[in-house]
Amino acid sequence: MIRVLLIDDNEDMLFNFKELFEINGYEAEVAFDGEEGYRQLEKSNFNVVVCDMNMPKMSGFQFVNKVVNDETLPPVPVIIHSGNLSELERLQFEKLGVAAFLKKGTPFEKFNDEILKILSN
Repeated sequence: MIRVLLIDDNEDMLFNFKELFEINGYEAEVAFDGEEGYRQLEKSNFNVVVCDMNMPKMSGFQFVNKVVNDETLPPVPVIIHSGNLSELERLQFEKLGVAAFLKKGTPFEKFNDEILKILSN
């Protein structure tokens, strides 16, 4: 079973997303900000992380930067899920090795396809 960590500060969207993933056979955990997501990665392994960009306490960029530079964590692909991402932000994420970028509102089928493609590499 594919384990996914969903990180977003929008509680309604997060739980709707969690339900969609679980209905489609994923094991999904949630975190409400990058700090909480990072703590979950320290405790448990995930196959993929879906992370918002703009969050309190620790932004998506800060989260990815911390995860990439923490040699105690196993590598995990990260998908940035954001409503608006500038070209500069996209380039910064690409330098950190982010696996994919999907806009908020993207249909679940696209997420599923992207995750399966990432995990097959």
